[in-house]
Amino acid sequence: MKTMPLKARKRTEQGSRACRRLRRAGEVPAILYGSTREGDQTKLVTENLAVSAYELTKLIDQHASVLEISYGAEKALVQLSEIQRDALGDHIVHVDLKLIDPNRPMSGMVELIFKGEPKGARAGGKLKIVEYAIEVEALPRDMPKEIEVHVDELDVDDALHVDELTLPAGCKALTNGRQLVVHVVPPAGEGEGEAEGEGEAEAAASEPEVIAKGKKEEAE
Repeated sequence: MKTMPLKARKRTEQGSRACRRLRRAGEVPAILYGSTREGDQTKLVTENLAVSAYELTKLIDQHASVLEISYGAEKALVQLSEIQRDALGDHIVHVDLKLIDPNRPMSGMVELIFKGEPKGARAGGKLKIVEYAIEVEALPRDMPKEIEVHVDELDVDDALHVDELTLPAGCKALTNGRQLVVHVVPPAGEGEGEAEGEGEAEAAASEPEVIAKGKKEEAE
């Protein structure tokens, strides 16, 4: 997967007032955190950054999972680990960026994109989607932006589970393999006639017993 670029700048201003000023200026406060390895040494990294609200929102809308962030002379691969929004959910107020090692697998939720028309739909069936995203693991360069699910061959009562999906090369599903993803349900009303017939048969079977009981009481 192609990494998506995001420019940032270091910020020295701290506190809620400073963050409000950033937001009014069209920026979002961000925290970059994680660790890097230099030889045998592990170095902890924490940076207070500011990013463009417009650019960040655009990347989120594109379901970007791996970003290449640049600030000053520094560049790093990061994952959006937490996004905080305002009370109405309209605006991003803070974001956490987690450093990732390009040589180590990472995990994340990936959106499922359903393609085609089920065979069963032409017979009156209806496509029911149960999962719209699954959790996968892959190296950052192999992490997919989305996974296509082709449903053309699904007939009525057919289903697809996680372990039946075709995943991109280098990608492994972490969601339970037997989790139902999508299925085609029978047309509405199918089976109701059988249920009504069974109910009538049961009523008919019980009726002679009531009549017989009444005759017995009369005889007494």
